[in-house]
Amino acid sequence: MKNIRGIRYAYLVESVWDRERKQPKQRTIKYLGRIDDISMSDIPEEYRSDPNILRFLKMVDESKIGKGHDGGEDGEYERHDERTQDHKSRMVLSNDSKGIIEMLSSGDVDRLLDIYKVFVEKYKRKDLALLEFYNNIIIPALNEVGYLWMRDELGIAIEHVCSNTTLGLIQVIENYNAQNMNNDNKKGDVLICTPYGDLHSIPCKMVESILMSKGYKVYNIAPSTPRETVIKYVQEVRPRIIILSVTLSSRVKAAERLVRELLKRYGDSITIIVGGRGISEMGLDKEVIIVKSLQQLAELL
Repeated sequence: MKNIRGIRYAYLVESVWDRERKQPKQRTIKYLGRIDDISMSDIPEEYRSDPNILRFLKMVDESKIGKGHDGGEDGEYERHDERTQDHKSRMVLSNDSKGIIEMLSSGDVDRLLDIYKVFVEKYKRKDLALLEFYNNIIIPALNEVGYLWMRDELGIAIEHVCSNTTLGLIQVIENYNAQNMNNDNKKGDVLICTPYGDLHSIPCKMVESILMSKGYKVYNIAPSTPRETVIKYVQEVRPRIIILSVTLSSRVKAAERLVRELLKRYGDSITIIVGGRGISEMGLDKEVIIVKSLQQLAELL
């Protein structure tokens, strides 16, 4: 966000790792223009379901209301800006997210599991409950944790605790969902992986838990698996579907090489699905299925 002569302009950015400086940096994805004029149509489609984007657009709408339909008085707009300037960003942390972060940082898996059980009661189907639980409870909290860490407002130790608690929670949920499930209702074998160097395991673990609740047998070899290892393991387990998660833009080329090798060896005998934030930079073959959200993947399978 930039302020030029009293007019605020926004950019869509993402965090990438600077190997030389060994620290995160921001990469501009798109210039969005004046904040007052931004709408959902200005946001690239693959980012429209991002909780942070939705919060930002809500903030924009609220600022317009504060100004009034005719633009209002400058003083009225400034009063609204004073109410929101402490956020200093598109991130707005709700009380609910604060509570979830406290549970994650304290390792309170039991309370988090109780929240998930509420979703199970509401949606009846475990796959739908998981999807809504992740999208509405866990992912927004993890996004905020990452953002606070980027701003040095949260220590790396707490960030790691939150991540590890999430992984432990997902495993507990998988065990809970496995109870009373019909193990004969198998839809097929799925292999989940990331390109070498991509260390993000939580998205893959979320996908694993959703697919298992749907009746798939899942082989999750994420994160950061060398291409040769992936190829060899595919030969061993012969999955019907391969899901490749690409989070880092720096690992796009490695992901493309892996996809090309899989297509060369197996052609249309295996379905390849690619998702993650890195897909916007990938040049992929038509034989590959692109998914832009966890929900889209769940609906596809």
